[in-house]
Amino acid sequence: MHGKTIFAPLQLPNNARLLDIGCGTGCVTVELAEANPSAHVIGIGLAGEPTRSQRPANVQYVKGDFLECAKDGQLQPGSFDFMFSRLLACGVTRWPDYVV
Repeated sequence: MHGKTIFAPLQLPNNARLLDIGCGTGCVTVELAEANPSAHVIGIGLAGEPTRSQRPANVQYVKGDFLECAKDGQLQPGSFDFMFSRLLACGVTRWPDYVV
């Protein structure tokens, strides 16, 4: 990807809400937070909070399955200005639920 993570032309409002689905090591979560310091950035993953020495103040990690958290209200559908995910081919088993 030639060193570039995000290809979408983001024009986010102040206090935007960003979600990194399947955050893994948290590197994309941190990159989103650093590029958008006024945003609230949530990284969600099955492994829980990544072990990083430093994390921006606008980052929050949630342990869990995105589809389950969306159903139980922790992550309200339609409440994010941008959602990022990649490399989930082995982790997502209910693709129709994920896309909706």
